[in-house]
Amino acid sequence: MELFYFVLPAPDIDKSKAFFSKVFGWKDFGGAQGGHVGCTNTPCGLGGDVNELYFTTLDIEESLKKVVAHGGAIVKQTENSVGKAALCQDNQGIYIWFQEPSADPHIREHALNPKRGTANSDLFFFSIPAPEEAKAMDFYPGVMGWTFDEKKAKGGMGIQNTKGAQGGLSVGNAKSQYPSLWFRVDSTETTLRLVKEAGGKGEIFEAPEGIMSECEDDQGVKFGIVQPAPGY
Repeated sequence: MELFYFVLPAPDIDKSKAFFSKVFGWKDFGGAQGGHVGCTNTPCGLGGDVNELYFTTLDIEESLKKVVAHGGAIVKQTENSVGKAALCQDNQGIYIWFQEPSADPHIREHALNPKRGTANSDLFFFSIPAPEEAKAMDFYPGVMGWTFDEKKAKGGMGIQNTKGAQGGLSVGNAKSQYPSLWFRVDSTETTLRLVKEAGGKGEIFEAPEGIMSECEDDQGVKFGIVQPAPGY
């Protein structure tokens, strides 16, 4: 199951657009709420109060049956021009969305052939909290069909069988009910300088994946940046 769309919180949409335009160069904002970003390989938007990840399903009713069968819960269901969507919780209370795309050819093409971003400001990685590994290993393979690599430092487990945006689980992370988002940058040092100039904050650290920083924008919204190491 592939990532269809993601949303970064935007307490004040105009401030969020100004911040991420300066930091990431995002532009071409549109959509019904004015927060859709029109220049990234993995489609995304600004809005709401929490990180939202939408995963593609071609049969949302079947996916929801699997959610319930594996101990999760259906929170709400919606439908709009993009298609049918449902907000769910996994078997540990973590929030994720499912999206069944409409018949629109452009939307279907993206859903069936997602792109993996390689440019500055594209999504590098999404991380889903997994307080208990055993429960996550029942839910995500059973519901999403995912396979994982071996657990690494800090409990990270990468999804092996996706062709679009990369992601994984943060095993042992019980601090949040929402996924975290990390963005690819050409230079962490340069991007962090822009973050601070725009009123945000963050500190650089190094990891096997590259030179990284956990950041906050000028409204306290958290996100990560990564200057990937060779091979990433």
